[in-house]
Amino acid sequence: MQLRPPASPAANDSHRKLGWGDVVGSIVAAATSTEVMHHAMQDLFPRNKYFRFHPTTDSTQIDETHPDALASFAGEAQAYIREKRQDLDLVAAILRPKTPQGLWMRFRDALGN
Repeated sequence: MQLRPPASPAANDSHRKLGWGDVVGSIVAAATSTEVMHHAMQDLFPRNKYFRFHPTTDSTQIDETHPDALASFAGEAQAYIREKRQDLDLVAAILRPKTPQGLWMRFRDALGN
């Protein structure tokens, strides 16, 4: 007697049509599986080419306006920046223009702007 795995729903219904729920569900699943994508990016790129800044906070409403909550957010942001200072500085150095600022200013002035 040979055991077979149960057939998937797609295998049973080869003519199944996709609805908007399927499409939206797939998009949401892809957008919310950040951990899977993060690990894939870590595997693909060297340390100095892939950075993930992913601060976490308590679950709150998107339109939160209470002053205490906003002060808490500001404190959490400052702590996160302190914790990630080295990575933030590295990203800033990568993104900073390599051309000296004075050269850009002379170029701009030569164009009459």
